[in-house]
This record gives sequence, structure tokens and C-alpha cells, in this order.
Amino acid sequence: MITRTRSRREALRLLAATGVAAGAAAGLGAGRAGARSATAASPNASPDPEPRLYGVLEPDKPALASLDLPGEYQDGLRVREVGVGWSSYETAQNTFNNTYLAGVKQRINAYRAAGYGIQLDLGMQYPPAWVFQLPNSHFVNQFGDAYSSTAPGGAGVNAVFSQSMRQAQEQYVSHLFGQLGNDFAGIRLGWGRSGEIGYPHPTFGSRTNCYWAFDAIAQGTATGLPPGVAACPVPGWIPGTPGTQEARLFIDWYLDSLRAYQQWQISTVRAHFAGPLVLLYGSRGVRPGQLSAAIASHLDGTTAAETDSDLQRGMDYARLISSINDKNVAPCTTWIDCIFENPDDTSPDPARWSPVHYFAALAGPLGLQTWSENTGHGSYDSMLLSFQRMQAYNVHALMWAFHAELYNGSYATMAQYAQLIAQYP
Repeated sequence: MITRTRSRREALRLLAATGVAAGAAAGLGAGRAGARSATAASPNASPDPEPRLYGVLEPDKPALASLDLPGEYQDGLRVREVGVGWSSYETAQNTFNNTYLAGVKQRINAYRAAGYGIQLDLGMQYPPAWVFQLPNSHFVNQFGDAYSSTAPGGAGVNAVFSQSMRQAQEQYVSHLFGQLGNDFAGIRLGWGRSGEIGYPHPTFGSRTNCYWAFDAIAQGTATGLPPGVAACPVPGWIPGTPGTQEARLFIDWYLDSLRAYQQWQISTVRAHFAGPLVLLYGSRGVRPGQLSAAIASHLDGTTAAETDSDLQRGMDYARLISSINDKNVAPCTTWIDCIFENPDDTSPDPARWSPVHYFAALAGPLGLQTWSENTGHGSYDSMLLSFQRMQAYNVHALMWAFHAELYNGSYATMAQYAQLIAQYP
């Protein structure tokens, strides 16, 4: 399997684990020198019909006193992400930590008072331990391994195939909106590994090419499927074993089951919130022709979409995006700065395009906005590339990962972010 270095989610975990926020608090202000005096002519390209939105991701939750909220607003930031950890808030089933939520509310109120919109992350990628004590809570691969992860954002709740897991998520969502209201600039969806839509990673322990649809409910030997989700049409068939027709039936069902979970997320949050929903799509996704190649090889793990880990994770974005019929749902690439394998956006072959180019080509004809995030650990060159791609593909929003890195002296700075915001309004 190919392992990307400095992937979006590796950066997120590193930030959470290493305390980058301390450097941000100590160096606050250093990254903004000259930012508010920067001006530049806009590039020659058709503008977005609406002003672009620029914001920051803050998984480290910096101390409010360390932030220059008025200054960053003047620099062009308009949206800040605020996350709620499911495990931190619902510590036992139907038991909630109100002290923890009071801190979340304080942050939300401070940002709103300074004029910012709030993009809320519901924190499904941080499931509480009690969930996994319930029956049928784990994904299971073809080797019989139940998925588990101790990594921050490792997720793993099998709400694709288990109705009881969806009920646990739905009850949490309903309770949280009851506490926080619905005055948000957006709600982040995906709810899988690191917050993105998808099955667990295909490498698990010593196993590779893992497909995560072999629990008893998914295979049809136990009850409990969500409404509209079918059991496996070829129960017992194992990826990599002979059977082209079996491979086709299995993978279509596997991908359609994840699509149903995406659509359920949209309808579940829509019951509480009418504004923008931001669907987090990681990696590059399965490209035209790659699914047929994988089927021809019986899903044995050797084809491009599988060595890239995208097919096993269910990242068929043509299938997922084409299912969105709500114009206020925005596909969001978490890899706008992708340079992996030297993407060629001038190529006639969509398999060669950068993720944002491919997603925008799928979303635009449907009347959907495309949103974006970078990977984290971004240099100025990476930041500039992100802005250039926003301009080229009419991307509506950029949430920069991560706020702390704009001030720690190792990556692109707040001054540079402000300058590019002024250049690409």
C-alpha cells in the first residue's frame, strides 16, 4: 500500500499530540507583521458569484486570550471551526458533561461576538468508549478482524450497517442541537476516520486490502440493517478470490451502502439545521475506469484505486456527489494542495487531475459549491497553490489547516494568508 507523507489527517494527529498550540500562543502576532497593509491585484479570472469564505481549523482549541480576533477578522478571516468531541460530551449513554459543553459555548460566543461565523464539527470521529460496548458496533473485515483505533479521530463506529449505531448518533445530534441551537455558518459531515466520509483504512495491523463489510448484519446472518440498506448480495464471497460477477455485485453494494450513510447524515442534520452542510472528502477518490479495473482483478488489492486505499474506503466520489440533491450541501476536498504523483490538471484524463479539479467537475454541473481545506504543515508555496486552484475551479471556501501553524514560524504565516485573501477576494 502507498502511504502518503504529511497527509491531512497525519497532520491533524500530530498537532493534537505535540502541543503546537503552545508555540502559537507564544508567537501570536509575529505571523501577522505587515498583513493588513498588503495589497495586490486580483488575477485575471472569472470571480466567484459570491465572496469567497476564508477561515481556519483549530483542533488544538487555543486559549481565547491568546487570539487576536479583531485583527484576524481584519485580515480577512470570516469562519472559524469549533469542534465538539462526542466522547468528551456524551461520557455515558444519555449522560452529558455540561461543564465541557460550557467551554464550547464560551468559545462559540467569543467568536460570534467578534463577527465570525462558526463551522461546527460534531466530533463523530471521536466516539465514546461506551458505544463499542453495544452489539454490532464494530466494522469487521474479511479476515474476521473487528476494527478499533486508539488514534485521535480514528472513528470506527459501524453506522453504515447497524441501525442501532445510527440511533446512537442521531440521539447525540439531536441533543447537541438542543443545547447549541442552529446559528452556524456550516455543519461538517463525513463522520468517518478523521471526520471524512469513508470506511476504515484497508491496512489494519498486519492485514492489507481490508474491506469492512463482514459483520453479521452486513452479511445477512443477523438483523439490524438500517432502512433502505440491503445485506450483502454475495454473502461469504471474499475479495481477491475468483468471481468477476461476485466482485461486481459486492463492490456496487459496498459503495452504495456508504452512499446511503452519506444521505442519512444529510437528512439527520437537516432535521435541525437549514444552512450549509460541508461533506468532507479525503484523498483523490476512485477515478473513471479504475472501478472496472478493480472488478476485473476481483478486488485483489493490486489496482490503482486499491493501492491508493480509496476503493476499500468507499471513496467513489462520482457516486457520492451525484447523489446529493440538496443545493446547500458542499463537497469539500481536504487535499486542495495535493502534489502527490504530480497531478496534471491540463490532462484530458480525469485520473490525472488534482482532487479539487475532479470534485469541482462533478459538483459544478449539479449546481453545488465546492469547498476546500489543505493538508496541514503548509508552506507558502502550498498556500499559494491552494489559492490558485480555488481561482481556477471556482472554489467557494478555504479552511486553512491549521491556525496554530500560521504562527509557529515553520509554515506559511498569517501575514501571507492575509495577503492572498486580499489578492483572491
